Amino acid sequence: MSLPYAATGFQMIREINVENFRCYEHLKIDKCARLNVIVGPNGVGKTALLESIFLPLCASTEVPVRLRVQRGIDAALGGSRTRIENSLWGDFFYRGDFGRTITLHVDGDGVDNRTLSMRRAVSTSLTLSEDGQAETVEGPVLFKWTDARGHERSVMPLIANGALQFPDTGEDLPDFFHFPANSAVGTGELALHFSDLTSKGAVEEFIETFSKEYPRIADIKLLIHGGSAMLFARATDKELAIPVANISGGINRVLGIQLAIAAHPKSVLTIDEIENGIYYKSMSGVWRGLLHFIRRFDSQIFATTHSLECLKALVTAAAGDMDDIALWRIGRGEDGSPVVRQFNGEEFEAAIEFDQEVR
Repeated sequence: MSLPYAATGFQMIREINVENFRCYEHLKIDKCARLNVIVGPNGVGKTALLESIFLPLCASTEVPVRLRVQRGIDAALGGSRTRIENSLWGDFFYRGDFGRTITLHVDGDGVDNRTLSMRRAVSTSLTLSEDGQAETVEGPVLFKWTDARGHERSVMPLIANGALQFPDTGEDLPDFFHFPANSAVGTGELALHFSDLTSKGAVEEFIETFSKEYPRIADIKLLIHGGSAMLFARATDKELAIPVANISGGINRVLGIQLAIAAHPKSVLTIDEIENGIYYKSMSGVWRGLLHFIRRFDSQIFATTHSLECLKALVTAAAGDMDDIALWRIGRGEDGSPVVRQFNGEEFEAAIEFDQEVR
């Protein structure tokens, strides 16, 4: 059975502009490819770059809070409103300077052409202080998304009695995904994507493609487990199916990424430390599967890695077809600021073949 969707022209993010976000004061990257692999030393800004791409594509002020937790920062908050806001948003602003405006713009062909700005609203109260001067009151952080049609949606997270409230932006953007480095893909998310494929009559080919790279997986089913829908897989040497997450955390993550692509054509995915949980000999198979799905469904990936084995596996998996692949290396300039160097697929392949250090 063939998948019902046929690629009709690749739409994607072509340019990224970042202003005053985390370690980036100014950054512009053009000539984005279908698959962009990002390398560089620890702490140079790889994860921040992924966040700068994903945040304009989301539609919720809750997402930055989740990114904070995904970095390992405790979710517990306390103190005054200003103290809580500084804790939540301060790290997002370049050098913690709330006087700046963060601007994140992704220049895409379709709905992925979006901008997010973040700034602190400032107001002046009418109440006079003891010395007769008006008191300046710092306002909350204002988030403003601008979509591909130029429509603006401005929202401010509210803090009342130490609790956070996230006003709805009214947007639904189901085709953009962020996969953090150390977080498992939830069973509910897997089940939802698998259900979408089932409704499209596309499950059989997906399983067939997935099993080519993971021959130990004989079948995948959506079953009810403890009252919740969950994906089960049957191994070739087993009679009974078990939850996918119990087979392998790495397989569970790869399955989640590939399901997101197959269920959402023309999607954009940011993936931090793509090699996490994958045995090095399996990495070529992971790349082959991802290349198949993003080319089949006109999707785009921005992924980081620290692994030279992972990079070599990508070149092996591509088998000379490197035209839509790019390598981005983040280093530091003379002033210590991050600098991104881009290499096209041909340069990337040559560097690997001649055993040059590209990380």
